[in-house]
Order: sequence, then C-alpha cells, then structure tokens
Amino acid sequence: MSPLLSGDFGPANVEIVSVAATDPDNRDIIYGTQDLITITFNRDTNLGWGPSGNLPLEKVVLKPDLDAVFEWSQDLGFNYTGIWQSRQVLVITILDSTGATPPAINGLIVKVRESGNLRNYPPSAAPSTSSGVLTGNWGMQLPYIIGFIGADPQARDSVYGAGDTLTFSFDRDTDTATLGFGKVGKSVVDDLFLFSRSIGADYTGQWANTRTFVITIVDPAGTRQPMLRFVFARCRNDETRPRSLIKEADGSEGACYDFSPRLDGDFGPNNISIVATATPWVNKTRLGYDSVYMPKDTITLDLDQDTNMGNWDTEAVLTPNAVNKLLWFSRSIGSQYQGRWHSRRKFVITLISVQGADEPLPDVLQVAFRNASDVRNWYDSMYLSVREFCFVVASTPTLTGGKLQATAVCANERNGSFSAARRFWPCCHQRLKHRRQRSNRPRFNLCRPRHNHNHLQPGHQPRTRPATFWHHQGTD
Repeated sequence: MSPLLSGDFGPANVEIVSVAATDPDNRDIIYGTQDLITITFNRDTNLGWGPSGNLPLEKVVLKPDLDAVFEWSQDLGFNYTGIWQSRQVLVITILDSTGATPPAINGLIVKVRESGNLRNYPPSAAPSTSSGVLTGNWGMQLPYIIGFIGADPQARDSVYGAGDTLTFSFDRDTDTATLGFGKVGKSVVDDLFLFSRSIGADYTGQWANTRTFVITIVDPAGTRQPMLRFVFARCRNDETRPRSLIKEADGSEGACYDFSPRLDGDFGPNNISIVATATPWVNKTRLGYDSVYMPKDTITLDLDQDTNMGNWDTEAVLTPNAVNKLLWFSRSIGSQYQGRWHSRRKFVITLISVQGADEPLPDVLQVAFRNASDVRNWYDSMYLSVREFCFVVASTPTLTGGKLQATAVCANERNGSFSAARRFWPCCHQRLKHRRQRSNRPRFNLCRPRHNHNHLQPGHQPRTRPATFWHHQGTD
C-alpha cells in the first residue's frame, strides 16, 4: 500500500480575509487574558495539520497545534487555545499573556505556514501561505454606569412621586448622546435607557454635566413599590436610534451598553419617634431585688410607625453583636443581652448579664438606631432612621422607669454632615437567606411577594434576556 497521496491539483486558493482583535467584556484596552483573535478565511478549509494530526472542528486546539499551522510576527504570550467555529473561522483565546510582545493592532502579522498543510476543503489545492495584519482593538473605551441614585431634592416627603429624581452617574465624560444640556422628554429618556420596571407614566431628563444624567419624575403612575434596590437599568445602545448611543466625550469609541447598579438612595427624610421604657423583671419584687439592675430586666423601644425591622423578622433572636449593629447606646448596658422585634413598632432588649454596665442608666442612657441598621419605614422609600453616631434628642432625652417620649432624629442634612446614603435590600430572599444561614437565624418570612427579576443581574450581557422584559413605555 502506498503512502497518502501528496501534491495538489492547482495553486493555493485559501486566503486570510481578516485577523481581528476583540475584548469580550471591554473592561480595558490592554492585551491580556481572555482577549480574542479571530482569523477568517475566504473559503472552507481542511483546518490544517499539527503534531496531533488534522485539527478538529468545534473542539479546543492547543497552542502547539496552532503554532504548527500559523506563524506570528509578535509573541502572543505563554498560552492560548483556539476553536475552529466553522471551516472558515478560527477563534483564538488568550489564556496567559505572560511574555507577550504584546501583539500590536496593525502590527501583528499572522502567516499560514506551508508545513501546516492548510488547504481548501475537500483538499485539492496547494497548502496556503496567506498572511493578514491584525485589526480591531483590545477593548473599547466605553462609558459605564457606576451609580443609580434616587432622591427627593426638596425633602418634602418620603414617598416616590412627582419631583423626585433618579440620577445616573458615569465613570467618564460622555458626549451626552449629542443631546447637550437641555431638558428632554420621556421619549428621549426611553431612547437612552431601558428600565427593569416602570419608573412612571411621565418624566423628563437632563444632563447635569458630561458624567451625570438626572431624571425628574412628573407622574409616578404605573410604578410598583418598593423602588429602592429593585429597579435597575441599562443603556439602550440601539444603532437604529442615534440618540440612544452614549459614547465617550470625543465620540470616537463604542457606546455604553452595560447595566446600572440597583437603585440606591432615598425619596425623602424620615423622623422616627422612640418611646424608651425600662421594665423590671416580673419576679424582681418577690425576690427582694426591687431597685437592682439585673438579668431579665428589659429595655423596650416603641416606634411611632411601622418599620422594616432592619430586615429581621419577629422570630429572630439577636445576639449582642447583632443588637449593637442595630442600635447605638450612649453607655454600656451590660456584657450579655439579646434583642427581638415583637412587631414592626416594638423592639425589646432582655438583659442576660449586667456585668460591665455603665450605671446609672435611668435619666442618662441614650439609644438610637445606627445608620447601618437599615431601619426604615415599611414602604422602604425613606431615608435611614439616624446617622451612625446620632443621638436621641428631646427636652430630657433619658430612660426612666416610666415612659419618656424621646425622638431619634434623622435630619436629612444634605450639606454633608450626615452621610446616610446607605445600601438597602428591602425584602431580598436570596440575601436574607444567605444572612440567616450564616448566623443560624431563620430567613425573613414577612416579605411581600416579589417578582422574579432576581435572575437578571447587573453586569450580564444584555443579550441574555429578551427585550420584552424591559419596561420602557411607562407600563409595568
């Protein structure tokens, strides 16, 4: 039996059409790991031959086989693989760019080695020795949304409504989608952004500067509460709508396409009044401890309105560490205690050990919710209850054996003295489930039903969901 037939029936007819560089996530403009080089040919090929034999179709090809078929004028790095997506298109993925030249756009020349035996398919012509120059880029400079904040500029109320604003912040100067700085209507805002749920029946928008776009709500009809931490958006980036393309300031690169963070901020200030009450243990008198501060005594906080209970439920027993994250005390109440929400308006602390208590407590102790506690009104649209080191204010802000009206002030001071723009998950089962598993506490069970938008996370490619998911016509 003879060896395999050699030779050919004519000159080579396989030519490189293009060699294109791309960065799938466009997070930088530097050659590196996960960047791609796509080589496209003018016709079907036999895929070439390497040390492992005839290269496979739609399977991973290792670096030695790629190097046997192609010659690179500049070093691609320590490791890379390829996949023939079809008989005409080979996609090379950079796995480790260590030691790379790196390959330069309009600098790297890719040449087919004659010894690589890359021919037409079925093979009849001579092996190709075609070459091509690298084009494309290692990532485009795209604007990204880094902030999505709700606010009530007039601090009039705590309800999402007319006059409230939603502000997008970008990571770099933009070309304002060539809109300039004038006020635009709802249709233009909808050209710029897609929203995960309706933000209202009518609204306007305006570029405050080249990095900040502010939406002002005119008519909130059609929205579903809560908005905070549920609503997010992405740049529309529709080539058929030129005013939807938010590019860099010079307009030279691609347009923003990524997701925003979920809506943060607030829709107005909140003052929560607290009635602080000291209550003795029921058996104290019988045991002769009438006026002694001791275990099983309680400190009760009664609030004047329903709250989200800081995302806890009425079954959860909070440890001292958890109580201290929820509340600020002006002095120590002891070394061991536990807390529990009895309702949306009542939180009770039960003493276990009073060792280390900084007595006296009556007429001296001050209590307030910490900023990080995320205690808000039940509608989840107000400001946090107090700042981190806030204090109880009243004519005599003290704790007595009787009842004393003491107000925990949450002045919405937008001059910088309060920094209360904290993150908040109003009723997120996934987050709370994780928190409860970590601390062996039951998951939140008082949530209102939430819609299943949780599977679509900011940062995913927009093609992963159908356009019908997005609400951009004021409906929900």
